[in-house]
Amino acid sequence: MHNPDIPPLVWEDVRLTSPYRLKKNKEQILAAAGNIFDFFCLKTQPGKPDAIKKKLLGDLDAAIGSDVEADSSLLKKSRLANYKNLLGGNYKKYDKEQWFDASVDRQVEANTIGTSDVKYNHFWKSDYLKSDWYGFQEAVKAHQAVAFKVFGKTFEEMEVDVA
Repeated sequence: MHNPDIPPLVWEDVRLTSPYRLKKNKEQILAAAGNIFDFFCLKTQPGKPDAIKKKLLGDLDAAIGSDVEADSSLLKKSRLANYKNLLGGNYKKYDKEQWFDASVDRQVEANTIGTSDVKYNHFWKSDYLKSDWYGFQEAVKAHQAVAFKVFGKTFEEMEVDVA
């Protein structure tokens, strides 16, 4: 949790020259959200994009709250409640261990029993397709596919192997 990570924070980045030192995180977040929405519109062409964007940015602005020079645990709790409300109950806290354990069974590899290097075989549970872990992994793959389409040429120019 450094200064750039706190959404409503207004702070000074002393690494920059004076005209560029003042940072208003919320302004940058809202600008980024607007740009992401504009990109989304290029791909999906929703009806009334200007009205949707205005509401989206207004809702996000309200959820982040007023600019502050210092954050507190009370402000963090309030902001998290605002985000959850904005998502309309479709919020689940990511818990890697719990989600994994709920979707996967494991068995100790017989040849490692009694050794200092116990290894496991993992198996999907019968209802894994309905699990949060599976859904999260599928969402990651879908996000990667879109990112690779958008940045594929850039990755090639950088000689980054994405295969």
